[in-house]
Amino acid sequence: MSTPTTQNDSYNPAASSTTRLTPYERMRQLLAVQNGNAGRVVSAVEDLQAILKNSPEQRDTITMRMKVLWVSDHQHRQLRLARLHFVDADSPEPLDELLKVFRDPYQANAQTIDAMLFTATL
Repeated sequence: MSTPTTQNDSYNPAASSTTRLTPYERMRQLLAVQNGNAGRVVSAVEDLQAILKNSPEQRDTITMRMKVLWVSDHQHRQLRLARLHFVDADSPEPLDELLKVFRDPYQANAQTIDAMLFTATL
């Protein structure tokens, strides 16, 4: 006696490729289940600025997804600090072009560049 098969019983590469999740998406889902909420993913500096301006007192969970452009060393009194400079995750420009525009003129334009990038100091 044979059991009836359903459409899901057979392997269909065309169907699975359209619904296949990336490792990032799978990990995000896993973390959302563990944490009880999905949170918001921020992948652009402007989006993060908007969140901070619109709800400064609100403490929503966010996940930041950005590209590291460069890391710089800084000395403050007796502390050695590392400053990480990030750009939007979906930025289409090649790394060498981004570095020419942001890193190379950084000393002369630090405030303007810091306003356009996300910079974290550790």
